[in-house]
Amino acid sequence: MPKAKKKNQVPKEESRMELIKEDLDGPEDTESLAPSCSTSLGSGSFSRLEFLEAKIEWQDKMIKDLEGERNFLREQVLGLKKKSRPAEVVHRYKKVLKTFGHVRTMSEAFRINNVDRGTIKMTAPIAELKIVDPDTFETLKFDPAIDTLLSFAKKCATNVSVDKKAKIEDMKAKGKLLPLLMKY
Repeated sequence: MPKAKKKNQVPKEESRMELIKEDLDGPEDTESLAPSCSTSLGSGSFSRLEFLEAKIEWQDKMIKDLEGERNFLREQVLGLKKKSRPAEVVHRYKKVLKTFGHVRTMSEAFRINNVDRGTIKMTAPIAELKIVDPDTFETLKFDPAIDTLLSFAKKCATNVSVDKKAKIEDMKAKGKLLPLLMKY
């Protein structure tokens, strides 16, 4: 009497490659697939067409996100990141100055505006010259390809005349400018 074959026992004549091919091809009985895995149009809750459309939408979103990141990084590499223009430095200085008038401590004003004290101090000559002597400020040219904000701030500091220095110190005492100690 021949031995009965066990369910999991593989016949010897079938090679391993044929088993792998069968696994890769998938089950021959498509009736056993779950309805959500259906590849035919209209059958199941999520057809292959709907799946591919959702995949395309997701890929489009990912492309837009990656393009945004690329543009951000490109701006950083080229030195065009935010707050890199003198007009933006003046705007940031005025925001901190306005906040300083309400809270009366510079450290609190810097914290509220999420600005580093060193950043304001290094670029303060730009804002102070713009506020005190706009005509002299307009004669100075800022070229982002050549100048950094620090070099432009030094240029602004060297163009402050003696009478303008006195006016800046007076405005600092009255609270119209930030009371930062500067060496002009």
